[in-house]
Amino acid sequence: MSTFWHHLQTSLGQNSFFSGGAVLMLLGAILALLRRAPVHLWHTILRTCTTTVTVRTPDSAYSWVEAWLDRHPVTRKTGMLVANCTTSQAFYYESVFFTKTPDDRKTIPVYFSPAVGLHWMFYANHLTLIYRNRRESTVSVSSNGHGQMPSEEITLRFFTRNRELPRRFILEARDAVIPADSNLGTAYATQSQYSGHATWEAVSRIPLRRPESVVLRAGLMEDLLGDLDRFIADEDWYHRCGVPYRRGYLLEGPPGSGKSSAVLAMAQHLGWDICTLSLEGDGLSGWKLRKLLGNRPPKTFILIEDIDREIEKLQIAAQQVTDDEPVRPSFSAVLNTFDGLAAGTARIIVITANDVSKLDDALIRPGRIDRRFHLGHATEEQAERLYVRFFPEYAEHARRFADQLPPDTSMAALQHHLMTYRDDPERAAREPVTSQQLPTLAIEEVSDERVA
Repeated sequence: MSTFWHHLQTSLGQNSFFSGGAVLMLLGAILALLRRAPVHLWHTILRTCTTTVTVRTPDSAYSWVEAWLDRHPVTRKTGMLVANCTTSQAFYYESVFFTKTPDDRKTIPVYFSPAVGLHWMFYANHLTLIYRNRRESTVSVSSNGHGQMPSEEITLRFFTRNRELPRRFILEARDAVIPADSNLGTAYATQSQYSGHATWEAVSRIPLRRPESVVLRAGLMEDLLGDLDRFIADEDWYHRCGVPYRRGYLLEGPPGSGKSSAVLAMAQHLGWDICTLSLEGDGLSGWKLRKLLGNRPPKTFILIEDIDREIEKLQIAAQQVTDDEPVRPSFSAVLNTFDGLAAGTARIIVITANDVSKLDDALIRPGRIDRRFHLGHATEEQAERLYVRFFPEYAEHARRFADQLPPDTSMAALQHHLMTYRDDPERAAREPVTSQQLPTLAIEEVSDERVA
């Protein structure tokens, strides 16, 4: 056997074709490795020396990063930009609709951010690569389920292994557009319900109300907020007693009685945001409703406004259902939203109603609704407090204003009256409040002033 191998080795060594081919193969392999070496080295560096974070639409973090980049020098340095006047981060700015030019002229603001592609910057003295990508998503934008809207993502690659740096960046972007002392909250609504998904999307920034600015019946606001505070503080008690940790509130009363204002005061008091849920939304099936409640953003409560009207529409739709009708949740699915097995825990639901007599007893029974607050027509005490809030220097006229309060007047009508005469406190107390229609005299006077 050794003789055979010696003979083979001698023959191949004397074969110039074989020896030359072997050399070429060896050189080719070496060149291939050298050509790939920079790529492998680059990927090794990225894998071992960088930390990556990705944000995608429609998540709020994407809007924060987009807004942060709009204000960063990287936007001024890059030659590829996207310009929008209806960008997804527009509602985070203090001046949403108009901005002022240097010559004090109002105009629509324009926002810039790096375009799709690769960009770079330095953040906290670390090189950071910015990859912006756009792709056609499966999210429908039309009511019949056809058409798609582009979905975008931004990936930031920080040249550091410190995982706290990406977290610091995201928090800095959030705080830049949502100051800690801001009195604005985020309103969430359901995303395109025909998309097959059940997600929340931030749709606007809303001014919250300080509790003292909402004039309800004496003691009502204190009772409501006190119950909220106790619920938040008693989580351990709920778990220890085996009681589902959730709370339901019903705010009922005629239109204009302050229900929406009370909700904004609740959000401001807790520092929470609001998820507004419409039960009659097209394509909102029962399972999507359950999924929405389970996937709500942190520190938000669910708000269902005018539930008496929504339930009535659902019942009418159930009687007239056809193959062409959009999917809507059943009444039993709505009930399970409050306390069914899929209702979840650690959540607060607030519902408002104009006429509580139209609500089924099963909807507002204990366990589904824990506290019920009636916000009726304005009382003289409320009228007096509201006047003092508008005109604190003219508190002596508050009693006169309250004494001429017509019956069945809403707080909204009182507020409108005081706003109409906000430049004349004495006249605001003297003129009768019109609860059913706008004050024609004030409109005529404004028209006369403009003509003059």
